[in-house]
Amino acid sequence: MAISENDELIYEHYIGSKISGKRSDINADTKFRIGSITKVFTAVMIFQLIEEEKLSLDTKLGTYFPNIVNADKITVGQMLNHSSGIHNFTSDPNYPTLMEKKKSQKDLLKIFYALPSDFEPGSSQNYSNTAYILLGFIIENETGNPYNEEVKSRIIDPLDLKRTDYGGKIKTGNNEAQPLSSKDDQWKRFSKETNMSVPRAAGSMVSTVRDLNEFIDGIFNGKLVSEASLNIMKDTKNGIGHGLFVFPFNNKKAYGHNGGIDSFVSNTAHIPDDNMTFSIVANGVNTNFNSVILGVLQIYYGLPFSPPDFSEKIISLDPKTLTNYEGDFSSEMFPLDINITLKKGALILFATGQAAIEISPISKFKFKYEPAGLVILFDEIDGNVNYDQLKMQQQGREFIFERKSEK
Repeated sequence: MAISENDELIYEHYIGSKISGKRSDINADTKFRIGSITKVFTAVMIFQLIEEEKLSLDTKLGTYFPNIVNADKITVGQMLNHSSGIHNFTSDPNYPTLMEKKKSQKDLLKIFYALPSDFEPGSSQNYSNTAYILLGFIIENETGNPYNEEVKSRIIDPLDLKRTDYGGKIKTGNNEAQPLSSKDDQWKRFSKETNMSVPRAAGSMVSTVRDLNEFIDGIFNGKLVSEASLNIMKDTKNGIGHGLFVFPFNNKKAYGHNGGIDSFVSNTAHIPDDNMTFSIVANGVNTNFNSVILGVLQIYYGLPFSPPDFSEKIISLDPKTLTNYEGDFSSEMFPLDINITLKKGALILFATGQAAIEISPISKFKFKYEPAGLVILFDEIDGNVNYDQLKMQQQGREFIFERKSEK
């Protein structure tokens, strides 16, 4: 992790191993896959092309890829803020069979052309990796160069980001971290490694925390885009902007993005009020990543901080009790509804358009999905569970959900 103030690094810390099976400490130059933080790189280049008058927020996707459903209605702006309705292909059940295999642009377009639309463009919001991969293809179309060359000439070289690249197969000899997972108190190599030809402009960059701070600071101090472009990037609805998210923290607003790919998790953000930037990356976590982020901010601002309880263990709850948690929930703070269903003795959480995940009980009030640092907290009333309201916490953000109807 790293913290900067006024574009100057004031704190950094590195801990853990970058390789399974032997001691190999993470250091300042260790590269991590940063997943969806890649989308910020993509958004910056789109706004650069807009400033060069090569396209606009109103440019239609149909100009480039007319075979996408609703392409004649979908705009670049809608793709940037996830309101295009383009279905997120990474949430489909067959995605795990695709992610490790090399895919050409032609291969991906064949998949995308067959996707349905989730909603009428502009009428709602739904996170879409598909849309950002298509934005990467638009960058290549407009410049005539591969994405990796454009990101190097437009962002990496101007900011002198020494350890930031478009990713490929992980090379541990090049000080690149492996994806690791914890089981029975031992760290092992994660079972999958995404082929970076699949997530492309939506999730294929690698970087370090120092470089991520330099990158985000470069956006906010005018080195990459104009103030007008930055204001549009920050213009959010339901916390989602045009390439940036807003993370509320007390009375502060942090603008940035989170990422997750394989077992890697990451977060980078800038708090304009204090000209402060922080980045945290990991190649595997066995604790709540959201709590790490909140803890860093609490300590930085001198707020009360309680160290996490590392003794937390998954417990068993009676299936009859688990049925009380089932239902549909919605939030005014979050664009997606969620459904919780009991299947084969486990609670399965499904967010609209996303992959289903199993949430594990830590107590009768608290459930976790460790790979994504997701925590579900049910309210307490006089020591009893309020099954009608829950909080969803993830990567520095918290959303309150209410049951849509009585069970």
